[in-house]
Amino acid sequence: MSDMSLRAIDCGFDPRRQDMVCVIPRGVRSVSYEVDGENATVSGSYATITRALRAAGYNVQRGPKTCAHCEQLVYSLSDHAGCGEGV
Repeated sequence: MSDMSLRAIDCGFDPRRQDMVCVIPRGVRSVSYEVDGENATVSGSYATITRALRAAGYNVQRGPKTCAHCEQLVYSLSDHAGCGEGV
């Protein structure tokens, strides 16, 4: 079983046909997806996952970090003015 799925049957639509960005949350280690009409699953590092998804035509972006102190979603350190504790 994968951590997340981008398959049309699971999403309700094909993100590639809608030209949508697929945000892969940090910590995800496996993703189910479709390639050439077949179901596939890729497991491994973020780089491995994005490489496979991009090769299958998905537009992929890394999800935000969560500040361990205040639990605010942080896309970059410059965005996080919240608690001052860092990420």
